[in-house]
Amino acid sequence: MEKLMQILPVNIDKLEKNKDIAGLVKTLKTHRDVKTRIKAAYALARIKDETIFEHLSAIFQSPGDPINLRSAAALCIGEFKSAKAEDILIKGMKEEWEELRANTLQALADFKTVKSIKAIVKALNDDSEKVRNSAAASLGIGDPNSGKNLHEALNNSQDAVRLKAVKELAATRNKNVIEVLTIMIEDPDDTLRKRIFQAMGAFETDQVIDPLISRVDKEKGETLSVLFTSIARIKNDKVIDILIEGLNQPRPEVKLACVQALCEKRSERSIEGLIPLIMNLKEPVELRSMVAKALGRIRGQKSLDVLFNVIDDESDIFRTRIEEALIEMDHPELVGRLAALSASPKENLRRSAVKIMARIKNENSVDLLLGLLSDPSDEIRGLAVMAMGEFKSPRIIEALINTLSNKAEAPSVRGRAAQSLGRIKDERAIPTLVEALKDESDYLRSNAAMSLGGFKKAEAIEALGQALFDSSESVKIYAADSLAGTKDIKAAEFLRKAEKDPSDRVRDAISKALKSLGK
Repeated sequence: MEKLMQILPVNIDKLEKNKDIAGLVKTLKTHRDVKTRIKAAYALARIKDETIFEHLSAIFQSPGDPINLRSAAALCIGEFKSAKAEDILIKGMKEEWEELRANTLQALADFKTVKSIKAIVKALNDDSEKVRNSAAASLGIGDPNSGKNLHEALNNSQDAVRLKAVKELAATRNKNVIEVLTIMIEDPDDTLRKRIFQAMGAFETDQVIDPLISRVDKEKGETLSVLFTSIARIKNDKVIDILIEGLNQPRPEVKLACVQALCEKRSERSIEGLIPLIMNLKEPVELRSMVAKALGRIRGQKSLDVLFNVIDDESDIFRTRIEEALIEMDHPELVGRLAALSASPKENLRRSAVKIMARIKNENSVDLLLGLLSDPSDEIRGLAVMAMGEFKSPRIIEALINTLSNKAEAPSVRGRAAQSLGRIKDERAIPTLVEALKDESDYLRSNAAMSLGGFKKAEAIEALGQALFDSSESVKIYAADSLAGTKDIKAAEFLRKAEKDPSDRVRDAISKALKSLGK
């Protein structure tokens, strides 16, 4: 009779409805029909009575039972979500049957613990493609190749491979990957956590903010550096306070990453944290320069005050970054501050003032530039006349013409005055530029020839034609280039007369000019 019961149809639905655990367990363990046993297993799992756990575990671990039945038992065990169930399933990943391993991974997917996730990640490197696919699906990635990348990122012994894989994984922008990494963020292995921080930071989404911030007080050393660097990549303003906290970290790379992030966020809240860094001469120039950039973007009175307080620095690189920050800031009080700077006894500060004025192109700085024409330094006067080329006021043009015609002035300054007049292109400058072509300085004559190319007046073209026979090779080359720019027929006539110049470079310039004129 017992053997007959093992082959007769069983009403599994009725047994489940009546919660006949004994009947279901008996069917699970003794019935001859595998499909019936599988149905019994699922029915028991839905009842979720702790007394049936051992029966399902026995089936799952029984090498003598059919694989599809054991696979069903695995899925049923997964419903219990207990530590014991998890341990049994992880142990089952050593089974030789790929179908059983694949189904076991599905059961582990819902545990979402570090232990289960690590087991799934390990399976991404399984010899069986079916198991690898199941592991990827269990992690919510869906793409086995992404799964392999995750496995490499978290387990490869070579840093370069792990970093490459992390970047590729992050590029998927799959939110399920973030969930997996969030679960694993508590892993005890420092190297593994660093890879996880990097991967999470690469997503740059709000979803990773809280998990990463939660680790700030728990990490130290290089791992903390990687954590802050990862947080710095997140664009949400929610991380500003943590980034400000990171400014106090001892590691330079952490502070730099935080400053770079704060630079992008342009938050006034960060000013107080940035000031000590830029004032500290012991900090690396790269870091102080980045702070300057951040302050320039934040703007505000306090940022302006700090930048002017530190501009008198011995580092040329740092001063240049301060200048760039002030230019970007373009504060209403900037020109007034530049007045004091341009009157400084220190040449490097006057130089900075002129460079800033040339870039901001503020009409209110015209008087300051005119005043600098009497500066004792040739370089400062030269920079001032170059800056004047950005303005077209009558006073500027008159000052540049006077500078160009002043033979007592240094040729380098006069040459720059010629350049500025060439940029302004006011015809009142033509006679003075023509006269400058007769000066004894090759540098001045070259700049005059170059600047006359901006005028299409007969007087300018005639002078450039004569300059093709100058004693200086550079003057002749500039004259040829300028004549090409006039697009005038008369220019072609002058160029043909000079085609037999003894210099290869001059002949080449003349040939190019004629081609440009279509001759």
